[in-house]
Amino acid sequence: MPFDEGGVSLEVSVNLQTHRVTKRFGDHTIIEDISLELHAGERVALLGRNGSGKTTLLRIIAGLDAPDAGEVLRRGSVAYMAQRSELHGGSLREAVMPEAQRHLKQQLEVAQVNLSDPSAAHLEAFSAAEEAYRVALGYELEIKAEEILGGLELNGSMNSHALSGGQTRRALLARLLLEPSDFYLLDEPTNHLDLDSLQWLEDWITASDAGFLIVSHDRAFLDATVTRCIELERGKLSAYPGNFTAAMAEKQLRLEAAKIAFGAHERKVSQLQREAQLAAQQASRSENKHRVGNRDAMTASHLANRGAHKSGRRALALEARIEHLGELEKPFEDQFMTRVPLEPAAHGPNEVLTLEDLTLTRGERVILGGVTLHLRRGQQVALVGANGGGKSTLLLSILGQLSPTAGSIRHGVGLQVYWAGQNTEELSEYATLKDALLAANPTLETRALYALLASLGLP
Repeated sequence: MPFDEGGVSLEVSVNLQTHRVTKRFGDHTIIEDISLELHAGERVALLGRNGSGKTTLLRIIAGLDAPDAGEVLRRGSVAYMAQRSELHGGSLREAVMPEAQRHLKQQLEVAQVNLSDPSAAHLEAFSAAEEAYRVALGYELEIKAEEILGGLELNGSMNSHALSGGQTRRALLARLLLEPSDFYLLDEPTNHLDLDSLQWLEDWITASDAGFLIVSHDRAFLDATVTRCIELERGKLSAYPGNFTAAMAEKQLRLEAAKIAFGAHERKVSQLQREAQLAAQQASRSENKHRVGNRDAMTASHLANRGAHKSGRRALALEARIEHLGELEKPFEDQFMTRVPLEPAAHGPNEVLTLEDLTLTRGERVILGGVTLHLRRGQQVALVGANGGGKSTLLLSILGQLSPTAGSIRHGVGLQVYWAGQNTEELSEYATLKDALLAANPTLETRALYALLASLGLP
């Protein structure tokens, strides 16, 4: 049952709740004292830098990892899409079906094969298997599977072991969405989605009655889907209303207000400290009987004691006020910025790249035809299109790894090209990250190299 702050149970419409959850790895605390409520049907973004503990929190909520302290309460079913997972074998249509329905479908297929011997026992077994599959909504899920696979631009007849990395990722998403659940935990669901698939997923999420907790670095996707944001920062959670853009605007307003409050607090404490120090000095001077002039010794002593007592009391009162104000935590500003040490580069050509009437084929299939492009220095161009539309093929031809069937490709004189593959293929020849960085810049000093890797959270 849900909790209030005093630990008393309350009836609240929530699907998922964490109560004072803490998780440590060795001596390092990843998340600390996290309390969170996720309500039925709402769509929430979980924000935070890489390494902040987002995946850890998702796994704890999903029940895959146990917290070191606190507890997690779940109502209804929860489906979790991890960043990395595997598909079962067989056709893609079979691989994305939920485990229970896939098992029942296998039993139905066996029973159907046995009908070649139409005995009473085989007929009864087939009838029972077919009824079990129908009751488990197997036929409905088959139709839904085709819809989801089509929306993600996948063919159900494909071999699940012959998929590319991007196709596998989309197939895992399809499998998750086929699981009838009350709440979905999605960890980077937009990876490897093209524009059409991304739009389909946005529509699917916003039309669903289920709840969602989504981790994504795609700001436009979060703006289109979520209605609340929670940010995990230094092991603590902050909640903001609205989509990503609204949440970040609210965060900035809170930060500015916190800065003003912190500055006023610091000025007040500084003023009280000065007054307390002055009062203490006055009390000390009053104790010097020689500063009271020509009065007799008894009068001088009395005045000195009275002055010292009065100033001392004021100093103590001021110190009590300072203690009552307490310490105000300085507002945290993430100053994260990675500075990459680069060697001075040559100016490079003004005419960078020219494609004229380019045609590219694979076997007998024409991938692209009649492509013309003129790219000048300083221009930035986005190459967009559906998966399988020929984007990677075009890049490979520009890199010289694929010869055009017709047309021409011209690079500017002295042009230097860097290529980054979908699956970090360009790093495969290096044993370590250090080797890769030094290959890119042999003059990189050891201190700068390790500082760069550390700023990215990499060993």
